[in-house]
Amino acid sequence: MRRRVIIHGHFYQPPRDNPWTGRTKREATAFPARNWNERIHYECYKPNSEAELNIDGHEQLINNYEYISFNIGSTLSAWMIKAHVGTYRKILEADKKTSNAIALPFNHTILPLDSDLNLKAQISWGIREFQVRFNRKPVAMWLPECAVSMRVADELVKNGMKYMILTSGQALEVKRLGGTRWTDVSNGNIDVRRPYRLYTLSGHIEVFFSDHGLAADLAFNRLLDNPYALADRIERLFGGSDEDLLVTIATDGETFGHHHKGAEKGLAHLLKYELPARGIGVTNFEKYLSDTKVNWEVRIKEYSSWSCMHGVERWRSACGCGAEHGSNLDWREPLRESIAWLGDRMIELVYKRAEKYFVNGIEEGIKAYGTVLANVTQLEKF
Repeated sequence: MRRRVIIHGHFYQPPRDNPWTGRTKREATAFPARNWNERIHYECYKPNSEAELNIDGHEQLINNYEYISFNIGSTLSAWMIKAHVGTYRKILEADKKTSNAIALPFNHTILPLDSDLNLKAQISWGIREFQVRFNRKPVAMWLPECAVSMRVADELVKNGMKYMILTSGQALEVKRLGGTRWTDVSNGNIDVRRPYRLYTLSGHIEVFFSDHGLAADLAFNRLLDNPYALADRIERLFGGSDEDLLVTIATDGETFGHHHKGAEKGLAHLLKYELPARGIGVTNFEKYLSDTKVNWEVRIKEYSSWSCMHGVERWRSACGCGAEHGSNLDWREPLRESIAWLGDRMIELVYKRAEKYFVNGIEEGIKAYGTVLANVTQLEKF
């Protein structure tokens, strides 16, 4: 029996640059740092590239990006290249050794709520940006908020993505491949210790499910303060099974140092020393799939996410998830509908007036614009 663990970190910051000056403004709430990007960099991104450990009196610097699966948003990458290229290079070096990085939709949109055209653009641009940053084609893409639908999954398949990461509460039912009997797992009781296959109109994609309880405790209850206790908890999840099993934990990457100061040290000790000492391998999803057969099939809940019990209503209606006590979110639905309406009208104008300028059609032209966004092509030459 092989026991393995994958911890995935979703690293992202929204755009904070002034569009006129191209600079990130000073933010008083980030004191003593100049702005939140700087503060989070010194609390999280940089420390994870050189986590300090003392093992038997010997000081070591561990690059955690070599031991975790991760993704980095396009806005964060662009800022880091300008502000802290040394940290950025260490991230690239880690991926060059391990291929741990996966892609992210370019603008971090809630994909199930995107129009067909926007969905295609976000995935295409995200892939192109990843290729430029990491000098290779991605094999998977992180879904913002783990928000998913069958339409989204099918678009990932069309773009050659091999797997996606969801949480245990997003599965609907499972069965053995080739079997006929489906088992209801809609209350979160799916066995997350194995990968599953999801069939779409265009093919199939493998799905890994993060252990929701463990991921939540890692994010909110400072589990990395004691890597030995966390390793105990992970070890118990394998039980006495003689199967090859995997524990997947997906969380915001900022957990490791920004949300919990010093957590990068616990993460480094857990992944480099404590788990291997117990015979538990640390890997990534691509390596896992390269030597593990997928034997189970899954159906997923349509329009589900990891942070809204109502599916994706947190981003299009007044469901209340994530709201401050007493706040009113009735504005959210009409605002989203208005912006969507405006976007549709603009696209209509593009088709009417600009199609003659695109040799391969509007959709291909929009996809090709990803080379501009990734700084491969100058806008004037595009």
